[in-house]
Amino acid sequence: MPFTFRKAFPYIVVVMLLGAVAWAVSLNPLPPADFTFDNGTECQTLDPAKATGNPENRVINGLFEGLLRQLPPKELKGPHENTPLTAEPGMAESFDVSADGKTYTFHIRKDAVWSDGSPVTADDFEFSWPIHLSTLLRQRGTGVQSEEDGCRRCRGN
Repeated sequence: MPFTFRKAFPYIVVVMLLGAVAWAVSLNPLPPADFTFDNGTECQTLDPAKATGNPENRVINGLFEGLLRQLPPKELKGPHENTPLTAEPGMAESFDVSADGKTYTFHIRKDAVWSDGSPVTADDFEFSWPIHLSTLLRQRGTGVQSEEDGCRRCRGN
């Protein structure tokens, strides 16, 4: 019975697989990750004006900082109690509320900058608010047809 490659092929494959497994096991394991974030599902959008779900909001809250941010109190009562979050300054170092509660004045931090180093200004926030409001109005069926239409209505044009 002559030796043929066809008969030896399964043995060669087994030897190659065993060699691959031995090589993979001999490698050093990867170091543990510094940060792991399990969001549960993929985000549908990272546009803060269009996000509606918890997965999106968890990522958006990690990426963007608004005028205010929600933080728990400094002293927690217990590990298993519901803790209300309070509004704390974010990009704003402070804010004032008018006596009638209808006007909020935010004072932007002096050290607030964008990722390219340019300063954050009140105009940046003023630009984004009509977009957020028009998206919200459009989602609630108020007759706003587009972001442009909503921006015009929010600005009174």
